[in-house]
Amino acid sequence: MKKFFVRLKKILGTFALGAIGGAILVSVVGPDLLAWYFEPPAFMGVTCQPAAVWAVHAFQRLQLGAISVCGVLALILAQMLKKGPPKPKLPPPAV
Repeated sequence: MKKFFVRLKKILGTFALGAIGGAILVSVVGPDLLAWYFEPPAFMGVTCQPAAVWAVHAFQRLQLGAISVCGVLALILAQMLKKGPPKPKLPPPAV
């Protein structure tokens, strides 16, 4: 049972590192990406409140998606870079 919790701790730690990396990345790139993507519809007129609410919700969805994707990618990368089981040491030759 102890091995299970040690492995779970490693998996969750790896996922957390990837998720934090994704959150930082999307926090830096996200607003520019939304500004590039968003063109306010003509029906909004003078008020910008609906556009601002929409943009914040879109940013939150983008951030949650990036956290999830980067966490999973970190797990995949950690699995690919994981070393195999240690090779058994051979006993010294008998003289």
